[in-house]
Amino acid sequence: MLRKNRSASFSASAGNPGETVAARFSHHRRSAARRRDRPDEQFSTEGRRLWRLARGIDDRLVVPDRGAKTISSETTFETDIRDFATLEKLLWRLSEKVSARLKNGDLSGLTITLKLKTADFRQRTRSQSIHAPTQLAAKIFAVTRKCWRRKSTALHSA
Repeated sequence: MLRKNRSASFSASAGNPGETVAARFSHHRRSAARRRDRPDEQFSTEGRRLWRLARGIDDRLVVPDRGAKTISSETTFETDIRDFATLEKLLWRLSEKVSARLKNGDLSGLTITLKLKTADFRQRTRSQSIHAPTQLAAKIFAVTRKCWRRKSTALHSA
């Protein structure tokens, strides 16, 4: 089967047809090897970047001690919880944990994300950006609660 931008040619010459076929086949094999070593000829900018990364070629600096990009608190329940009042108490505790971590790091956040895993192990997320950075548990809780209500409505209507 031939794919786009790949060619094969088999032709016989007046001399020995087997030599012509072998010569052309090895030429195409050498050409393909050269193309593998030169991604600039066959890939887009993103393709070249991925090609280099797949081969461990990456000249970006490693910054091991950079600050955290996210501050989170997660928990796993032994049984499924469907009661909103119970979930609300748990959301409040998680909001307090995130708030304490933000305050301890003298940080604040603009985007609050709620991540839920359903009984069938599907992960669902809802995010909301707020107008001003916060580290307050009450604000984090209010946004998380709103996201949960949106998610709950979407789950029940699906």
